Amino acid sequence: MKKTVMLTFLLAFVIIGASTPQVYAQEIFDKVTMLNGEEHIGKVTAMDNETIKFVHKNESLEYTYQKADINKIQFSSGRIEIVNKVIEGSGDESNLQDHHNVVAVLPFTYLSSNGAHDEAMEKKVQSDCYTLLSKFADQFKLQDPTTTDAILIKNGINSSNIDGFTPAELCDVVGAEYIVMGTVSVMYTSTTNYSGSSQTSKKDDKNNTKYTSTSSSSTDNFKTQVDMKMYSDQGQNIYANSHTSFWQTQDAYTLTLQWLIKRSPLYRK
Repeated sequence: MKKTVMLTFLLAFVIIGASTPQVYAQEIFDKVTMLNGEEHIGKVTAMDNETIKFVHKNESLEYTYQKADINKIQFSSGRIEIVNKVIEGSGDESNLQDHHNVVAVLPFTYLSSNGAHDEAMEKKVQSDCYTLLSKFADQFKLQDPTTTDAILIKNGINSSNIDGFTPAELCDVVGAEYIVMGTVSVMYTSTTNYSGSSQTSKKDDKNNTKYTSTSSSSTDNFKTQVDMKMYSDQGQNIYANSHTSFWQTQDAYTLTLQWLIKRSPLYRK
């Protein structure tokens, strides 16, 4: 009797398990952008000096593409490999969609020591990030922050409602293939005081007269953390990293931005 009950239970469990749909993790694909503007979503299966092997999403047939026809490959890991730059004035550029290779830096969130937003610093961090990307990601077309901010304003997007837009929607709004955004948190930690004294003497005909002077100064120390994220127009998070500055000055975020950019998929030496 017990064996019969157990077998019945196991049979019911198998039937229920078989009828329950399985949930799979969302697969992230590679994206190959051709010089003529075409985009291929799927998987790069092989690569040599002249060609790549590629299988399109939801297909099994393997295609061969010439590297000479490819602008860039964005791998599922987030890494971006520029195969051929689009040269301004060449016939190929006019065929590319306007947003291809365009990177827009959104205003960063800047939190000061008291936890308050500093709008002026948010624009400055955005500008500094743009300048650094101009130096370290010159294979991309960087959208001027003034243009980016004007587009956001015209579309009613600001710091209070930007969280209501997906990265793909923000890319579409500003007309960019990639957006860069992040947060800078600056916390006061301590004050270092310095003091010193010096002594000089002046000799005359009668005696030596000594002069003593003292000086003091103080420096505020800060802990700065920068969080940076980069998204593609497909909504894919291609880079997310956070770093606490080695330096204790209030403007230490600039060196930390540089540290993060050099480890991002947009960086080129």
